[in-house]
Amino acid sequence: MFSFLVAVTLLGAARHVIAQLARTIPADAFAGSITHVGESVVRVNGKAAMLAANARIMSRDNLTIVPGAIPPNAPARFQVDPNGHISRVWILTDEEAARR
Repeated sequence: MFSFLVAVTLLGAARHVIAQLARTIPADAFAGSITHVGESVVRVNGKAAMLAANARIMSRDNLTIVPGAIPPNAPARFQVDPNGHISRVWILTDEEAARR
């Protein structure tokens, strides 16, 4: 039983490391801060913006999160769809935010 718990713990830690390694943010993604306002509305750099119906928001751990889980004034990178809606969001880690 002990070895099973150790294996599960190590697997969880390895998953976090793998998620960080696989994170790529496109060069054309613009930078700013984001705050969730309500439903599919966010505030990007202080201005209201709509999330696209298929918006994907990636947390600092590179996991998909719902809009309500966005930390207030989080540093992020964004992509916009042809309709002008926010389609992809990457919440930046402290290291990523310092690099940009």
